[in-house]
Order: sequence, then C-alpha cells, then structure tokens
Amino acid sequence: MLGGGAAGLAAAFELSDPAHGGRFEVTVHSLGWRLGGKGASGRNAARHDRIEEHGLHLWFGFYEQALDLMRRAYAAAGPDAPAPTAAQAFAPVARLGLWERGEGADGPWSRWQLPLPHRPLEDRPAEPIAPGDYVEAIARWLLAVWDAREDRISDELPPPALVAAAEGGRLTDRDGVGLLAEAARDLAGRGTGRRLLAQLADFWAGVLGRARETGVLDGGGWDAEALAAADEEDFRTWLAPRLQFDHTLQAPFLRSLYDLIFAYEDGDRARPRAAAGMAVRNLFRIAFEHRGSLMLRMRGGMGDVVFAPLYHALRRRGVAVELFRAVTGVRQRDGRVDAVEMVEQARLAGGGYAPLLHVGTTWAWPGEPLWEQLAPADAAALRERGADLEREPNPLGRPARRLERGRDFDAVVLAIPVGALPPLCSDLAAAHAPFARMLEHAATVPTQAAQLWLCGQAPQGGLAAQPGSVSGAYDAPFDTCADFAHLVGLERWPEGSEVAQIAYAVGVLPAAGQADQAGADAAVARNVAAFVDRHPARDELRGLLADRAGRPGGTLADQYWRANVAPGERYALSPPGSMRHRLAPGESGFANLALAGDWTRTPVNAGCVEAAVASGRMAAAAVVAMEAA
Repeated sequence: MLGGGAAGLAAAFELSDPAHGGRFEVTVHSLGWRLGGKGASGRNAARHDRIEEHGLHLWFGFYEQALDLMRRAYAAAGPDAPAPTAAQAFAPVARLGLWERGEGADGPWSRWQLPLPHRPLEDRPAEPIAPGDYVEAIARWLLAVWDAREDRISDELPPPALVAAAEGGRLTDRDGVGLLAEAARDLAGRGTGRRLLAQLADFWAGVLGRARETGVLDGGGWDAEALAAADEEDFRTWLAPRLQFDHTLQAPFLRSLYDLIFAYEDGDRARPRAAAGMAVRNLFRIAFEHRGSLMLRMRGGMGDVVFAPLYHALRRRGVAVELFRAVTGVRQRDGRVDAVEMVEQARLAGGGYAPLLHVGTTWAWPGEPLWEQLAPADAAALRERGADLEREPNPLGRPARRLERGRDFDAVVLAIPVGALPPLCSDLAAAHAPFARMLEHAATVPTQAAQLWLCGQAPQGGLAAQPGSVSGAYDAPFDTCADFAHLVGLERWPEGSEVAQIAYAVGVLPAAGQADQAGADAAVARNVAAFVDRHPARDELRGLLADRAGRPGGTLADQYWRANVAPGERYALSPPGSMRHRLAPGESGFANLALAGDWTRTPVNAGCVEAAVASGRMAAAAVVAMEAA
C-alpha cells in the first residue's frame, strides 16, 4: 500500500478484514510521521496541544462509505477509539451562512442564514429521498428558509406556488418544476429582502428542469451516459439556459458550491470550472441522500477522530504501518509492477515507532515527529535543517531502496495523491497510454488554510460569528469559514486561559502565491493579515486574538496557517473534459496494480473523503480479483 491517506487506509482495512481469513499480508508505506495525507492533523505540544489541520474538514451526510468505514474501524479499535461509537464522534451542523456583497467593489456584506436538515447520526431514516419527491422536498426546505428569515414579517404569506409545490409537487409532473419557477418570479417581485430566496427557487427550478431535459434525471433515477455527456461542460454553462435571472449565476449559493470543491483553475476565482455531471449528481447527493443530517463536523481533529482509530484498527488486524517511507519510483515490466523504489527518510532509534500521543482521553497524532524515537544522528540532522518530512521526500539525500515483485510484494495499491504521481510513475505512463492520459488531464490546485484562537466571540464578519456555524461565499482569499469552538475543551490551555472560539478559514491560493513553499507560506501570512484587516470590526477582532497563554493581546504570529502547494498536498479538481480520462481503481492497465484516491473514477468523482474511501474499497476488490485470478 503506497500512501497513508484515506484511500490507502480504506483499502488496507478491507484487505485485512477477518472475512478474508488472513489471505493478505498488508503493509502501508507512508511519507512522514503520521497517517492521513491531506486530511492529517497534529497536536502542537509547544502550544498546549492545540489541533492544527491541513484545512477545514466537514463531512456530508451522504458519505455512506466513509461513515461505514468509521463505524467498523471504531468497533475494531475497541477501547482505543475516541468514542464508544463512530456516530458519537460526529455532530450535525444546523445552519449554513451565505455571504453576499452589496453593490460596488467595497459594498457592505450581508449574511443569510439557511437552516439545514440535522439530527443525531444514530437517528438517520433508512432511505434517502426518492427522485420523484425532489420538488416537494426542495419546496419544503425553501419554506423553512422563509420562516427562518430575520426580516420576515409575521403575517406575510409565502408564494402560493411554493406552498403548492410543498404539498405534492412532483418531478415527473411538468407543473412541479414550473411551480418552483413561478415561486422564483413571485419572490423576485417582492424586493431585495427576498433576493436569496428568489435565487434559490430559480436555481432549483433550473437544475431540475435542465436535468430532466438533458436526460440526466427522470422520475426513475440517473442516466450514466447523460451524466458523462454533461461532464464535458462547466456546471454554470450547463445550467444557464434554464435560469430566469442572470444574477442567479452569481448567487452566493452557487458560488459556495464552487468554493466547496475549490473549483477554480490555477487558483483564479475568475475561472470557475466544475464538470456539470459530477456537480449536479453530487449536489443531489448532498441535498437528498443525507438521511437526516446534511452536514457533519467532527468532535475533534481529523487525525484524532478518523486516522488514530483507523491506525489502531489496522494494527489490531496485523497490518504493518511503515512511516518515514517516501516512494521515488514505480517500475513495470511486461505489464506488471516489477519494483517500487523508496527512500527511508529517517532511521529509528531501535525497535518500532509508536506514532501516537495520549492527549487527555484521546489518542492523537503529534504535529511533528517524535524525535526521541528516531536515530539521534538523523533527528539532529533533520531538526538542524528544519526538514519537513511531509514535503521533502529525501531531506538527507539517501539512496533509494528497491522493493521487488515476488520477494517484497505481489500486488501494489497506488494511493499517492495524483499531483505527486508524474515523476514517480513515468515508467507506467510510457508503457500504457490511458495511464499517461489520466496523468496529463488530472488537475489540482493549491489551497490555503488558517486557524485563529479567539478570547471571546468573533464580531460579525467573514469569520463564523455564530457558535457552531459554517459560512460560505465570503471574500477572497478565505471564502469558507467555520466556528470550531467545540474543540477548545480538547486542547490543553492553561488555567486562566480565555480562549473561547477557534475560527477556521480556507480558500484556493492564487497563482501569485504558488512559486515555492517559502513564497507560498509568506503569501498566506499576508493573506491572513489582509483577511483580518478587512474585517468590519478589525480592531475588536485583533483584540480577541489569543496569545501563547490563551489570553487576549496575541498577534497573528500566535495563530496557525499553512499553504498546501506541495504536489501531494494540492486539492484534486474535477474540471469539464477531464472525467473521461480518469481510470477506475481496477483499470490501471497493469495486472498487479490497483489505484486508490479521490482522483480515480468513482461514483463521486470529486475531491473528498467519500470519494477516497470509495476508491480504496474498489482498489481492495481489485486486489481480491487479482489473487483469485
């Protein structure tokens, strides 16, 4: 198993299932000192074990495969799991905030609050909403948005067409979509206070109408060929013919969908690009296949909640986990992977490497290697040069070790992020044209993330001002924000600390900040400062920043941010025209190689943990088929 992210670990978990009777001897080789890949988080021991993430990680309720993996991993981890069940490790998000700027480049920002379906994970109903019921479900949600508006007049009645749609509008009935379109026109005529509702009704009428007329969706379900055809267009281009209002294309709801998957070519927000088939199918998964909770947040860092219990579960099953292993080449001969070349980034002091720390009652990954477990000479050399073992494959310049087929492995699962593959897999690309086309058409984008620890509640603005809220469609450079105050109690702030909120923010990193890691780090530092300084209550916000002791009066240097520009840290995009070049996990073109990652062809086809887990499971099934053959 090459790669220790969600896809590789999902494949390892499936292959180590006791149902296989121990037929597979599984070894995971992973870069650096921790598992998780782009989802890894660590505890900063020098800063009171605060949680530091690669970005803002939220799960959707439709993540059936990822949530099933976590349920099984928690059961396998036993007492080492952070909660008795995986369901207790996740909490529903009750509302989504959407930001919209007033007229002009410096117009004031207004924030819309949208209620989201939410219930405890254990209480999910058995079946998702059926396609024939989509119109009614949308109309009922729009009525909930109507009732939740702060500017709603108590005796004001919603549009009759919206009420009619909520009382039995059907996708198979042309009048069902027409009722939503009529409601959009009614709302648009009621003034600027109903603007968002009008856009939402217009958007959903447009999506449903366009999906039906292109054959993507009918009352019976989805058409794979029509979805593939739609993937050749950008989602907005595909949708535009069915929209009544031009401003719907710039609506915060639609923009937040692009923000969600960082769908901006080369980090340029003027070039939004998302394959329409992928976008519309996943939009409907989010909206209608959540089974009770549309969005979930973890009750801890992703490393604590996801990758620590997975590590324990895998080790209990006998899976070997080899950290500090950087793959430098994958070689083939006669249609099979014949050798894997990798570098040992750091030697161990002796015995095995115990990678986890016990923080309070939870197992967690450290934010840096546990130096005392490394060979003293290696630890000293790595610390002296400030080596980053997740971004530098071979910081000590060591020769690669060669693993050979038949002696060291029989089958390989390639679970390394696609951005890092071209230099590692040139031999495979030269031997198999579809593999080369997959690499050629794979697109990635650098991202940036920031976390601010605040001694009090953030004032209204781009940061999540309401406890537990998630906000989208804000200003560049950080367009998606969330309040993660629920994590404060999991960190070890000293007595007298006043830390009350942790604000998370993420966004794409524009091309100007992508030159190299040092330049990108500096660019993100400037972006964080600009983000805070553009806040409507800048001085109040700066006064809330926590210092090293958790008291007011801290600086931005006391906070945390990162630039994800290294090839293995870039986000995998799904631009139009690229989906047909993706290979499924079992279609590598090599008899003993399976592929795993959110960059492969899966039912989801987007950068997320659900796609990664689905791919890992498909890769495991491919390995089982190889063994049977």
